[in-house]
Amino acid sequence: MTALMTGDSQRVHTVDVLRGFAMLGVIAVHARAAVDWPWHGYVVNRAAPVFLMLMGVSAEFFRQRHARAGRAGLAKAYLGATARRLLVPFWSWLAVLAVVALVAGTGPRSSAEWLLSPFGYVAWAGPTWLLTVIALISLAVPVLHFMIARLGPAVVGALGLAVTVLCHLNALAVIDALRPVLPLRPEMPGFFLFWVFAPSYVWHVVAGMWLGRRRAHVTPDLFSVAVLALIWGYWGIAQLAASRPFLANGLRGALDVPLTIVLLGLVQLLARSNVLGMPLAFVGRASWGVYLGHSLVLATLQFHGHRLQFGDLETRLVYFAGLSLAGLLLTILGRTLRSLAARRVPILGRTTLAPPKNS
Repeated sequence: MTALMTGDSQRVHTVDVLRGFAMLGVIAVHARAAVDWPWHGYVVNRAAPVFLMLMGVSAEFFRQRHARAGRAGLAKAYLGATARRLLVPFWSWLAVLAVVALVAGTGPRSSAEWLLSPFGYVAWAGPTWLLTVIALISLAVPVLHFMIARLGPAVVGALGLAVTVLCHLNALAVIDALRPVLPLRPEMPGFFLFWVFAPSYVWHVVAGMWLGRRRAHVTPDLFSVAVLALIWGYWGIAQLAASRPFLANGLRGALDVPLTIVLLGLVQLLARSNVLGMPLAFVGRASWGVYLGHSLVLATLQFHGHRLQFGDLETRLVYFAGLSLAGLLLTILGRTLRSLAARRVPILGRTTLAPPKNS
């Protein structure tokens, strides 16, 4: 950990710190812990897109580490490392969740829900759309690496921005197209089908890859440009919110990139603090387990009719703390079991998703 606090490695630690913030923000959204805060919609409610942009940063770090493997070798290494890191915990989580759901008398109600669940679409368990998007983006990363190598980051970034904005402008068409394809229960919001639509996050991932090429370092000039973009962008959203809400949402999606840059610049100072930086960095590095752990508890409570996120402020804050603690405890348990399993099956203990040593 000491190495993470010096030199270029400090920036890697900063990415972990912001990823930890983003994951806690996702939990706060589910617990509605900060919904009364005036800037909730501009910051806390954008935690998931910030997290997805940081996926792009990690993907670029991975490319730098495996640059000598060639395009085919890079794609194979990335998909293999991602599968080991994501699939085993996810399928274990899904098995436990299915048992909990069946005991509660709920769970998948159709063959489609059963068949799609192992692939990341678990709409029957509540707000799990981020699972689906992470799975799809993980598959798309090798394609984006190839496109950037052939066309350059500027061209692919412009295409990504256009795709993201167009997706938001045509959100209702996307929902109508996916409604007959993906099962969705009546109690779930129709926009769940848009949230799982991974192309709407291409801009985030590509911008994260570009930021990763800069070693995720936010210079004063980049920070200033990002702040100005947010000021003008939020003004535009306020003007468009009533008359053209879908365009306002598209602009909000585009602004997730400067928002991430500003937040990354702000936490560069926090990352130097062992008291706050190290715990948040741990949450960031364990974010997948934390997400699965908190969503397991969240789904279990909802299966039994408990909707604590709609209580008073004190109840919501306690709920947030409980979900966060549950995510951490289940992550530690999962790591312990994985370590024990790796002694028997060494491949389970392998991971090659670490950032390059010179980052």
